[in-house]
Amino acid sequence: MSNPSPADIAAELRAEMGRQRVTQAKLADVLGVSQPQVSDRMLGTVDWRVTELIQVAEFLGVPVTRFLAGPEASKTHPTPTRPTPTRPVTPPPPPPPPPPTKRALSESEAA
Repeated sequence: MSNPSPADIAAELRAEMGRQRVTQAKLADVLGVSQPQVSDRMLGTVDWRVTELIQVAEFLGVPVTRFLAGPEASKTHPTPTRPTPTRPVTPPPPPPPPPPTKRALSESEAA
């Protein structure tokens, strides 16, 4: 395996993000950085740290070598399916009680 260029790493990562519909904002959350910092790495203006690539690979459920092997890696290593996170279904709250009705006061109560 030759050393991949930052553009190769970004291309593989971008392809995997697209397959799994993961945004740069989500990767930023995973890495604990801002979305513009992820963008800088994707554009190649800042190099990826190995630890960041490992975190991203673990999050995406793919081997880190996917990003380091170049463009042919995704053809030989298909993307495993990652379970879609589900949220528990919470029933809506009950409607508020109706406002109290005003009853007419009798003459003795009005006095």
